[in-house]
Amino acid sequence: MRRDAAIAAGFFVFAVVGLELTRAMGVLEGLTVPAWQQYVAVLAGTAPLAWRRRWPITVMVALMAHMFVAGVWVVSVMAQFPMQMLYFFALCSAVAWARDRQALSLAMEEAA
Repeated sequence: MRRDAAIAAGFFVFAVVGLELTRAMGVLEGLTVPAWQQYVAVLAGTAPLAWRRRWPITVMVALMAHMFVAGVWVVSVMAQFPMQMLYFFALCSAVAWARDRQALSLAMEEAA
């Protein structure tokens, strides 16, 4: 679990750096969502990765729901490259670590 927590922390740092680079380019100037809520969205997206091997299907479903909610609430956070990598990583982790393939197939059908 320590390795997964380190991966989650690494994704958090990567996403925050991406967010700040986007802010420095002026892309986020017209955004009405405060900066602290953008950080909360990034943290909410990266934290579940700490449990990706223990509950891979749950983490995948949670991050697919996060992608939808962040896409409605803070599009500029969800559309960043680090966050897109995070969602893909969660999907691949679920395929790699899920023990129950029928539950994985059902979750994938519902997520699509």
